[in-house]
Amino acid sequence: MTPRVTVLMAVFNGEPHLGAALSSLAAQTVSDYELLVIDDGSFDGTPALLASAAAADPRIRVVRNTQNLGLTKSLNVGLALARGTYLARLDADDEAAPRRLQLQADFLDAHPGHVLVGACETVIAADGKQLRVGRGGLGPVPFRYLSRMSPAIAHSSAMVRMSTIRENALTYDEACRTAQDFAFWQTLQSYGDAERLPQQLISLREHGGSISRRLAGEQQQTAINISIGALSRDNAHVDPARLAELATFLFTGEVLKRGRYARLVKTALEIEANFLTQHRSERSERAAIRGLTVNLLLKGLVAASSRGNSKACLIGIHLCLRRPLITLVEGLAIMARRL
Repeated sequence: MTPRVTVLMAVFNGEPHLGAALSSLAAQTVSDYELLVIDDGSFDGTPALLASAAAADPRIRVVRNTQNLGLTKSLNVGLALARGTYLARLDADDEAAPRRLQLQADFLDAHPGHVLVGACETVIAADGKQLRVGRGGLGPVPFRYLSRMSPAIAHSSAMVRMSTIRENALTYDEACRTAQDFAFWQTLQSYGDAERLPQQLISLREHGGSISRRLAGEQQQTAINISIGALSRDNAHVDPARLAELATFLFTGEVLKRGRYARLVKTALEIEANFLTQHRSERSERAAIRGLTVNLLLKGLVAASSRGNSKACLIGIHLCLRRPLITLVEGLAIMARRL
């Protein structure tokens, strides 16, 4: 029998937080799901914990890799084995809100043109203490725009239409050991729309053992390369060096050539204008896209400041001159989420 949702989890030595992740799934308001866990050769208490959970709940399937394959290849093992109508991702150190599967599956039922739906997130510490919250919902056109320059949703918040994956033999790009979700969301949008729900349906746990911490440099560079590729496909008329400069700044705060702050802003606004020309959008969507452009540049500015580049504040000045109200609103929003 086909379950409504397959929850796909890949885990390697995830014992410290795995129990909380499993408990959050057991508390879901929807019961018609399977949990497919790919154990990537764990040698801590993970195998025993999974065996106990599977013995208690027949909805849990555990597949153990004979050798450690890494996250991307393990996820592809799971894609091939998933039986659900929809596939939801959850990392072994994150937690799903009780209505997460229900709300996202209902959304995809009601929106047959959508292939992907995510949700907002709450970021928590290792002990579960709330650190910050993500921003609100995102419709299909702004989602598509943001996806060129930044992951529009957290990996653990994603739910995907499995018929799209099966019919087109889609997989995660195994050349990406990290940031594989960023590339995958772009691929999926070739087949339909994507959206981010405004509800906070996932808790993302920050801790020293997470991939985003252990492989931060590699993840950052992979994301930059993915963004450059996406921007180049949509903006062939723009100098590739400018696109690389912008993508690098947005992810790291690094300015490749000092003093070119005005050019960074100009490049971002040119990309935005080109997108709006290519995609029909309503007034509210255009406003959201303009806000996203400013938000991304301000986040790059924050990263630049953390690198000790005080001169990057000139980007804020250029933004204030071009878009004073949006810059104020987005700046306050960034500060509020970091409180």
